Amino acid sequence: MKTKYAIIENEYFALESLKKIITQLRPEYELSFISESIEQTVSFFKQDKDTKIIFMDIELVDGNCFEIFNQVQIDIPIIFTTAYNDFAIQAFEVNSVDYILKPIAEISVEKALNKFDKIGNRTKNTHQIYEKLESEFVRNKMKKRILTSSGDHYSFIETKDVAYFISEDKYIMLVSFAGKKHFTTYQNLNQTETELDLEQFFRISRNLIVNINSIQNVSKYHNSRLILTIDNPEGENFHAIISAARKDDFLKFLAGDYP
Repeated sequence: MKTKYAIIENEYFALESLKKIITQLRPEYELSFISESIEQTVSFFKQDKDTKIIFMDIELVDGNCFEIFNQVQIDIPIIFTTAYNDFAIQAFEVNSVDYILKPIAEISVEKALNKFDKIGNRTKNTHQIYEKLESEFVRNKMKKRILTSSGDHYSFIETKDVAYFISEDKYIMLVSFAGKKHFTTYQNLNQTETELDLEQFFRISRNLIVNINSIQNVSKYHNSRLILTIDNPEGENFHAIISAARKDDFLKFLAGDYP
């Protein structure tokens, strides 16, 4: 009986290269499914019982692949393909999960397939594994630099040098620890928040995101809220209120409890 495999990949040349390499290395394998999206993949694996191994790109056309595991249970080995070589790679080397760095090379595919040959379908705690991988993926995609604009000119600020982001008059501004205010290219703070390291930055309110190093003091406030003193490199320090609903999340952030 042929071993059926699936490829979840949104880059055409990577897909064709991977198909060719697998055919050469394992001519007895049979390609059962190809997809470039979360939606197609979820639909397929809700029904499929025969596929034995998956090659899965992390970035798909409609989001990152980890959303798949929130919608359908997949308990067969997955070999991830990724261009993000600054991942905590050790996370991929557990419980039959492996990885291939792009551009895809035959020797990398052979290594991953040899591992699969040894362990077969033996998997455990896959949901926890994929949660850990997603956490590493998100963390390593965080912006290291922020694009800024002034008139016809663009520049950048190192993210670690940003004291806080603030929404003002339909613009997203940042204030650096050097005491300078800059226009950013962000459309809103929701977009800004998705690209920041959540160990370093916290969304205080609808119009303010602060760097933990800008927080000078935290005190209890009435109605189960917190009041923060924020260091303002532009001038006088200011206060911000953490609502009762966000209090626990903020205290976890302060303690370094990354989700």
